[in-house]
Amino acid sequence: MSIVIFILISPIIIVLVWALFHSYHEFSDTEFISIFGFIKIKIPFQEIKKVGFSLNPMSSPAWTFKRVKIDYKKFEFALLSLPKDEKLFLRELKKRCPQAEIKDRYGNLFS
Repeated sequence: MSIVIFILISPIIIVLVWALFHSYHEFSDTEFISIFGFIKIKIPFQEIKKVGFSLNPMSSPAWTFKRVKIDYKKFEFALLSLPKDEKLFLRELKKRCPQAEIKDRYGNLFS
């Protein structure tokens, strides 16, 4: 019985461990890219409208409760885990998306 359970649970554990070590954010010349395991989100810089924070643990897959909320296009948004260097991340977004309203974790406009 325990062997059957192990065989059924092993793929889930492998996927989660792989996602843990294969999760990152990067900036290309034209878009922001977020990778979380098999999930890849690409957001063109010119479509980003607003950047803020969310502490809702049920909102999306991530390894932390601190999440960045990126509103883009007309009604779409992405909730992503917060990069280690929050200020550097926000500064880089501000530089690449001057049209976007970017707020820090306290709700203040980031400048």
